Amino acid sequence: MCGIWDIVNMTEYRIPKVSIIMSVYDGIDIRFLYKAMDSIFNQTFKNIEVIIVLDDVKREDIKECVYFSDKGFEKKLILLENSKEEGFVACLNKAIEKSTGDYIARMDSDDISLPNRIEKQVKFLEENKEIDTLGTFAYEIDEADQIIFENSMPISYEEIKRNFLIRNPFIHPTLMFRRAFFEKVGPYNPVYRYMEDYELWCRMLYKGVYAENLPEFLYMFRVDKNFYKRRSGFKKAILNAKIKYSFIKNMHLPPHAFLYLIIPFIVKTAPEPLSKLFYRYFRK
Repeated sequence: MCGIWDIVNMTEYRIPKVSIIMSVYDGIDIRFLYKAMDSIFNQTFKNIEVIIVLDDVKREDIKECVYFSDKGFEKKLILLENSKEEGFVACLNKAIEKSTGDYIARMDSDDISLPNRIEKQVKFLEENKEIDTLGTFAYEIDEADQIIFENSMPISYEEIKRNFLIRNPFIHPTLMFRRAFFEKVGPYNPVYRYMEDYELWCRMLYKGVYAENLPEFLYMFRVDKNFYKRRSGFKKAILNAKIKYSFIKNMHLPPHAFLYLIIPFIVKTAPEPLSKLFYRYFRK
């Protein structure tokens, strides 16, 4: 497997382990879940464990899908079941605590990881020890798996930091973290539900923890009919402004940076037709 990395002395190389974490809830479209699971277990990189948190899931078809997906894959699946709904952020933190991998990779239950996604991210992180987390570019797809947008992101750490107030610099489910990342930055903060990733990046940049995006399209991010609705609203605009305010204050940015606090209100409180237009420029 690692021969493709051109490793000369195989006896001195230990293949790292990757924990892929995912939360699943009752509202998931079972068709999309099957595709997500299939994409995980058919990665070219094989030294993985898959940690799935079922968040108060009652549907038997979901449980059957998850259990069936692990058939023939050497019991790589670790399943955690919440007896009551705990929410997305709590599920992520629970999966991270349970993980044993050298790397922790995100994955959403209705998306698709392209076959060499994990392999390429591991290769990059193995060769760039100063980077603690790595995202990728992604294709946005509709409910029929058709590509509707190619979402490229800032690549270097300096670009990420420079663009933070303008847009979310990562596509959250494409991220792969070193285990040490969460020791340095801390876990996801449940106070910032729906903005938990953006707040985490704020702490990351403040603490000087290095991150980059791999400039390759390795992920398919599903945009369903409720996509814009989930990302809009006054409460989310307030949370966004609080995160930006913290970033400006902690990074000692000049006063004109506070103008960026206005952006979330425009984007997140606008009527849906306008929010769709703004979305291409202001992800969060």
